[in-house]
Amino acid sequence: MVGLRVQLGTFWAPTQRYSVPSVLFPDGGSFVEGVGRSTVLDFGVTGSITPWPRGLVSPYVVAGLAALQTWTHGSGYYRSADGTAAAWCMAPGFGGHNIRAIVGAGLRVRVSGRLLQFEARELRGSLSAVSLGTALHF
Repeated sequence: MVGLRVQLGTFWAPTQRYSVPSVLFPDGGSFVEGVGRSTVLDFGVTGSITPWPRGLVSPYVVAGLAALQTWTHGSGYYRSADGTAAAWCMAPGFGGHNIRAIVGAGLRVRVSGRLLQFEARELRGSLSAVSLGTALHF
């Protein structure tokens, strides 16, 4: 059986500390990234193929396209040559949008007449997710 679905999803990463190779200044100080967070909203269309659509257990594969909108915010600091943080700065938030391919596989299980789906999917070049859900029929 072949199915088609529309999806709307979001991904949010809490504030995280990280460091990257720093830029060195003539006085021996450096600029180092400090903290950051990101949010992604995706809207897409996917198709799925399953060999046993009415079975109690049915594997399936999924593929499609999603439009992503990304917002990233962070801050950084200047570290003086002696290692102390001399100044903090808030970098402006930035975002972007692009189209990504979706690929994945899942398993549909019928429990007491209710369809449950376990799915692993990847937005190519961006995010990977494992989800548990059910189908809403319109």
